[in-house]
Amino acid sequence: MAVDCGSLSKELAPSAFFGHVKGAFTGADNAKKGYFHEAEGGTLFLDEVGNLALETQQMLLRAIQERRYRPVRIIAATNEDLEVSVNEKRFRQDLLYRLHDFGITVPPLRDCQEDIMPLAEFFRDMANRELECSVSGFSSEARKALLTH
Repeated sequence: MAVDCGSLSKELAPSAFFGHVKGAFTGADNAKKGYFHEAEGGTLFLDEVGNLALETQQMLLRAIQERRYRPVRIIAATNEDLEVSVNEKRFRQDLLYRLHDFGITVPPLRDCQEDIMPLAEFFRDMANRELECSVSGFSSEARKALLTH
């Protein structure tokens, strides 16, 4: 279950994560299961977790600590340095501790030149299928632009 944390307002986040019953608030026309319930026994991917409001971070931390849901594997991703966010009081240190069991740092492509062309070819092939095109290869100018950007 993928969650775009950047799109969750602090008002709607509790309902999105934990669900609600019909009539719980204005506009709640029916009951809704939250992300945690939908991901039970699976994985909850929190994309851009650094964008969550502090109130939502606290609720998330409580759900993780109290294990209110059957096992849910949580994978969190962000482009931010969460240590800096903790120092700036924008991210909870205790939540960072809970989420940071195993960290993976993905280096920028400028540091992995050998990956650029295989990725470009992969996305070209994908675009060819989706757009029903038959673009083949890259011109030397396009190749140079990709490798030096």
